[in-house]
Amino acid sequence: MLPRRMRPFYAVLFSLAMSPFLAAQQSTPAPVIDFPAKVIPNGVYNYDRTVIIPRQRGNINVPAPYGGKSASRPGGILRGEDRYGTVLRFNPTVTGQLIKTELYGEGKAGNAWNDGNSAGDRTLQASLCSSATDLTIDGRAEIRAYPWSYPEWAPKPDPHGPDLPYRADGLCIEGSGFIGKNLRFFQIPGTAIILKSGRNGSAGASGIYDAGFNQLEDIYISNAIYGINVAAADSKLSHIYITGIIKDGLTISGSGTVVEEDHVWGADRSAVFTEPASARECYHEAARIGTYIASTAYGTRIDGLNIGPGTCWERGVKIDAHGCSITGLFGTVASESKEHPDIAGVEVAANLLHEVITGSLVVASDPKNPATTAKGLILRGNRQKVDLKGGWNSPCKATFIRVEGAVTGSTVEVRGTGDGGTVLDLSASELNKVEGGGNEFKIKWGGTSTRVIYPGGGNHYNLAPGTQLWIDGQLQSAATIPRKRP
Repeated sequence: MLPRRMRPFYAVLFSLAMSPFLAAQQSTPAPVIDFPAKVIPNGVYNYDRTVIIPRQRGNINVPAPYGGKSASRPGGILRGEDRYGTVLRFNPTVTGQLIKTELYGEGKAGNAWNDGNSAGDRTLQASLCSSATDLTIDGRAEIRAYPWSYPEWAPKPDPHGPDLPYRADGLCIEGSGFIGKNLRFFQIPGTAIILKSGRNGSAGASGIYDAGFNQLEDIYISNAIYGINVAAADSKLSHIYITGIIKDGLTISGSGTVVEEDHVWGADRSAVFTEPASARECYHEAARIGTYIASTAYGTRIDGLNIGPGTCWERGVKIDAHGCSITGLFGTVASESKEHPDIAGVEVAANLLHEVITGSLVVASDPKNPATTAKGLILRGNRQKVDLKGGWNSPCKATFIRVEGAVTGSTVEVRGTGDGGTVLDLSASELNKVEGGGNEFKIKWGGTSTRVIYPGGGNHYNLAPGTQLWIDGQLQSAATIPRKRP
């Protein structure tokens, strides 16, 4: 017990020590601030309306280039002191967009400097090189963590899970050259980030800010209906982290977009490609479908793709487009169960051409249940190239590669080990009736797994001409079938 005369002194010391902490817990009124020019100090700011990033930065005016008539200006800036300390918190009454660039969604924002444009407003309409950096955006959506499914205790409809009402998107950009960096999004009742191209309103000379591509770097999103939708062509994304998404985590709908180093987990579909794009060092897991490549995303290339440690409960990768390439594929395929009876690491849709899939896959077998099943790769189409290694660590009834339909002109190489199950299942291939067009299947496998199930489901060689099969370096034919002793 302190002496009575010392108590006031220590009370003052305690108050001084705690005052910064207590101040941090209190929300600050939204600042009256010139967004194009100033930094928002650290603090928690409440907003009851949409924040607009101006289409022109007021303090920069670049003279017109050679042949031009009007000055060129970059877009506005929305910038915090640091990504953790500056928090913009939006009331649930805000609808449409929490933050947007000026003219977003109005069909007026140009995708290039529009000097000399005679269509509509002749003033500068372009939204070029705007930016948002070093902020946390809190949409107060009240989304439960891992919201894509119904827990047993959750009501139906579930207002905090799959049935959350769509209210407002987080950060919405229309134009070109936008830079988003060091941003955090939390509890967004819509899509956390939307990048859209503006209309082509340029004519004559090009301005200094033209032809800029959109960039997102070091973005973290936790809990939203959708994560990121990139609808602007040639955008560049790097270090993207998205989790707790009700529907799709990362959607690439702008052709030519490049993604480098992302991790998307906890969604219905982690990553969706609807236009040709390229990506590297991706980690798409903990989803119904880890990576989905739609039919319009032909030629998409992914170099380095982790499907997770058996966390995708339907497909690790699903390909519906021609000419896609996935190299450096790795991860674990979950074993099938009553809740999820149809699981595969990779599925290639029918009638596709020129897919390339290389890497390694492991099936998550259960040592206590040797009857567990799963499929590493479901292969269809023509002129495919597959080179996979892997297998399973305990006896099971998994299938490493299952060929469905008359695959022709394809090369499939498998190297792995495992007991039980099947390495190559040709039972549904019809390659006993269809000329193989130069098919080559090569198997090198350790363990007791059945190497091949032939077309129709038998264990005797019955392949039509045009398909060659090697098992452990030996070319198979009808003559290689061991004769039964009399």
